Amino acid sequence: MGELLTTGDLLADGYTHHTIKRAIERGLLHWVMRGVYTTQPAERLDPLAALALRHPRIVFSGRTACELFIGRREIRTPYSARIDRCFGRGFEIPGVVVVKPGRRLAREHVNGLPVTSALRAAVDAHQDYPWLALDVLEQKYAGPEGAQKLADDLATYPRVPATFRELVEGAAVGGDSNTERRLFRSLRSAGLQVEQNAKIGPYRFDGLIRRARLIIEVDSFDYHGVDIETRHSVLGREEVIKNFTKDRWKQNLAVRSGYKVLRYTVNCVDDQHEEVVTQILAEVHGEVIAEYERTGVWIWHEVYTDERFWRERGGRP
Repeated sequence: MGELLTTGDLLADGYTHHTIKRAIERGLLHWVMRGVYTTQPAERLDPLAALALRHPRIVFSGRTACELFIGRREIRTPYSARIDRCFGRGFEIPGVVVVKPGRRLAREHVNGLPVTSALRAAVDAHQDYPWLALDVLEQKYAGPEGAQKLADDLATYPRVPATFRELVEGAAVGGDSNTERRLFRSLRSAGLQVEQNAKIGPYRFDGLIRRARLIIEVDSFDYHGVDIETRHSVLGREEVIKNFTKDRWKQNLAVRSGYKVLRYTVNCVDDQHEEVVTQILAEVHGEVIAEYERTGVWIWHEVYTDERFWRERGGRP
């Protein structure tokens, strides 16, 4: 990113409007937006930085902040923002940005750009872009303490819309990976109440459906010491043994405590998603074992049947 300069900066440095135009023609300056230039060809975030430079009180929120939080490659226009400590009306630059008023906005920075909190961004975006709001919530509130942290933040947030609370109920907060979040989001959409990173004894489990006393575990190859792309160990032998041992005693405690456990690998959730969800729902509702479950997994699972799966990973081991 080059240095951003306003017309005022350039005039103060001795430029005239004519020499600014000549500098642009010669490639010494590059136009970003009205009144703002850069010393290098404009990059994707330069227009946002230019807006923040021209309007120091604006804080990006809504769709724009969500796209920044999740690292979206394309930040779409018109941008969404709020103006801090504004008790009147916002303003709009047609096709560029829509700025709404805001009061006492908590701000942080993503790629050097001022943004509202992730929760505020999700609230502002949820009605028009619910999938973006979900992505932000699930990334921001990941991990064992995610669900409690979200509950605490919501408790201090003024006037949470009912539609946003409904969205939160279906969000897979507390997950440690996109694969887990995708699975538990599907289960919630099917009407199940799923606790993520649920604690039983000293151990945490990926998912727990209490009414069915059912635990769901999604096994990551990384955690178990295998890089699926290279098929080599990525952890030391001692760590692999420790993780494997802990998993066995962890599951044994769950079974001894009266829980059933269903385990899947990440590629099961990613590539056989429908079968995974169907099996979990069948277990919760007490349905009979399906015909495909009675056959060997090597007959129907993509790991065994789809050559493309292995071709994309450098061939079979």
